[in-house]
Amino acid sequence: MKKTILFFALFAALPAMAETKAESKKAANDPNRVICRTEQSTGSRLATQKRCLTAQQWADQKLIDRQVVERAQGGGWKNGGQ
Repeated sequence: MKKTILFFALFAALPAMAETKAESKKAANDPNRVICRTEQSTGSRLATQKRCLTAQQWADQKLIDRQVVERAQGGGWKNGGQ
């Protein structure tokens, strides 16, 4: 009897669990969700800083960092041999 009740309780909870997974996928793709990361401070092994930005701001920062590195490395190949 207990197994039957437990089975029906789990069966009734399946739609709710499916909705939760769908909602979490939507939240993962939301560019306005806030993501916090801990970053080490330069010059110290112990000091850290917590930065909280939106997903879009993190993506923008990643693009800017990549551009800075490319400029520092010479900007890659250029046409005309200049």
